[in-house]
Amino acid sequence: MKADARRIKLLKMDAIGFSKPVIVNDLSIEFNVTTRTLYKDFATREKWQPRLMGVKDAKQAVLKARNRFEKIYRDASLMTQDANPNVKLGAQKIRLEATTRWLETFPELRQIMQIGEPNKPFVIKMWRREDAELKTT
Repeated sequence: MKADARRIKLLKMDAIGFSKPVIVNDLSIEFNVTTRTLYKDFATREKWQPRLMGVKDAKQAVLKARNRFEKIYRDASLMTQDANPNVKLGAQKIRLEATTRWLETFPELRQIMQIGEPNKPFVIKMWRREDAELKTT
């Protein structure tokens, strides 16, 4: 049962967006296990995650995940119509993060959309004024 509690916490931290090294470091201290144990949890995730989440049909789980990403994107799209520029900027960031996670979670979509290379991480960066170059013609 200790392993189940550790894995549930791993899933929660991953869903929030913590990086794998941070998750491994925090959970190895909290549950007094080696980092190797946690990296093995990540590697064997497809075996234990459906059991912990009560998933009986993998196709239904995939559809549910896709619907969730689409809902987050739609809600953020509605927020871009707000008059407050800070809300618009936050909504754009949420849309970019949702798109990035969506494409990381479903790599087959990257091939269909011809975005990046299938086995490399997908990164979307937001434009910032300080990173812009002044071009003159």
